[in-house]
Amino acid sequence: MQSAVVRFISIIPILAALLIGPLERMYPQIESRGGTLTLFAVASKTVNIPAAEQAFEIPLTLDPGSGDDDFLHIRRESPGVTLSLRLPGGAVMTPENANALGFEWSELTVTAGVNDTENESDGFGPDFTSEATHTVIQFPGGQAAGTYVLIANSSAEQAASGLSVDLYMSSGATATASTDAYSYRLGDSVTVAAIVFADTSAVTSANVTATVGSSRAVTDAVSIGSIQLVGKSDLGNGTSRYRYTATLQNNTGNSAWRFLAVASSLDENVRMVQGAFAFSEAPTSSPVPSANEILILAPTSPGFDPTTLEWDVRATSPPVTLSLIDVGPGSDLASDGVFAARFQPTEAGEHHVSVTVEGTSPQGKPFYRNAATGFTVIPPQATVAGITSQGIDANNNQKMESLRFTADLDVVEPGDYTLAFQIRDAAQHTHSVLCAAPLHPGGNQIAVEIAAERLIAAGFTTGPFTINEVTLRRDVFDRNTVVDYHATMGVTPAYDLGDFERGSIYFTGQANEVALNLDGQTGYDVLRVQAEVLQGPGVSARTMNCRVQGKLTDAAGFAVDAVTGEAGVSEGSNWVAMDFRGRFLEIRQ
Repeated sequence: MQSAVVRFISIIPILAALLIGPLERMYPQIESRGGTLTLFAVASKTVNIPAAEQAFEIPLTLDPGSGDDDFLHIRRESPGVTLSLRLPGGAVMTPENANALGFEWSELTVTAGVNDTENESDGFGPDFTSEATHTVIQFPGGQAAGTYVLIANSSAEQAASGLSVDLYMSSGATATASTDAYSYRLGDSVTVAAIVFADTSAVTSANVTATVGSSRAVTDAVSIGSIQLVGKSDLGNGTSRYRYTATLQNNTGNSAWRFLAVASSLDENVRMVQGAFAFSEAPTSSPVPSANEILILAPTSPGFDPTTLEWDVRATSPPVTLSLIDVGPGSDLASDGVFAARFQPTEAGEHHVSVTVEGTSPQGKPFYRNAATGFTVIPPQATVAGITSQGIDANNNQKMESLRFTADLDVVEPGDYTLAFQIRDAAQHTHSVLCAAPLHPGGNQIAVEIAAERLIAAGFTTGPFTINEVTLRRDVFDRNTVVDYHATMGVTPAYDLGDFERGSIYFTGQANEVALNLDGQTGYDVLRVQAEVLQGPGVSARTMNCRVQGKLTDAAGFAVDAVTGEAGVSEGSNWVAMDFRGRFLEIRQ
């Protein structure tokens, strides 16, 4: 088996990048998604093998490429389940005749605590560390595309067991899944899309379905109890394998949820092999038993105490199945490789999307691919009702030292929030505002002041100014999340630039320029720009030396030249000169 592992190191799943714009935003989602998506060529299937089945069939739609880079990696819980593979032509391949048919068939049973560290993956190809019986079937080049049937024989088994198969195909068919936003408010509609390509061609014939499930943390609303030891095996190296069952008491008030309880231990000598209990729908009246056992490696002596385990419990909702169509929401072009559907989640939580694609490439090859994505639906938190502005004249000199912006918020969930927005003038100068505040339920206000000097330094011209990119954030589901967003939220009054307090020394905005020939030869040597500087009364009775910096840009905003110098400034009006070098202006022409 080791030779097969070495061979697979060089096999990398084929990736294809597709640059797309954001999916069409039909609703005001609070955290839109868009940009570069990576398409993947791998796929997988997971099934439950019933007990006492002589020939349980698992159809696989495979599209091998022309080389020998295609293989299947199969993991089965029980080594007593035997496998064979029926080829599209009808021949049945087994471990015994695989080589004669040109295939390579390799198997390895991994037991946690015994040989699971001998086959650690370096990130390329299959991972053989999970406790299971691993089967790898390597395809020779030039195999036909079509339906291959994996046949599982469980006639010797007394209980059902799990099986998963990863399909590594190199034909060029790829897929990815996405939604039009990362986060949504409860009540928003979600657009789920799948992008399907074969090499650089859009796939136009495909059956695309998506399954959407949601989960949320409920550790504090349930209790895990009755943890029972059902088996202990001594591995002979001071370590034993412990198997446990348990019960769950549902105190959430929702009897439709299913639960997954993940165990952890702070003891470095304890290792979780299979550390998650699954529980079916649990009425609140009585505890329900776990649907499986957990498996733990721990010291043989003095034994393991399961009451030391810590639990992280999540509740999952019944999944929603969607049919994605070619001309769907966010995909208004036929045969563009984009399949989409829209739905409205009914519960808050973290949502997981699993997309299955069964299609035919433009080259006529049938294929099967998976893709996955996720998004968050948050319950009502808070909304920004509006933002107003007011000029502040603290010293009553008829000049405003600052602009005060007041945001009115309606808060459902109290807590710490962060508000951000931008103000922008007609010339597209911007100034960003960011502030944090604890908010209580009901009406709240957040006030923030922007010094007039900062607006002038940013190049702001006469108002009104627009208020844009209003974003309200807080931690929801252990993630810093946008809970409200407004692309624009009105305009300020028409403030005049002369209404602002400019400080003790400032540029007035008046300037002139002249081209100078300093050496008497052909052409100008410098462009001299003179700008007016005003010093207010009472600042200094003598002339002060001030540093002057200037930057000359072209119409596109690119820097042509920059200068730094000194100038004497006294009370009243002053003119300072900045000489920009002519050779840089000539290069820019």
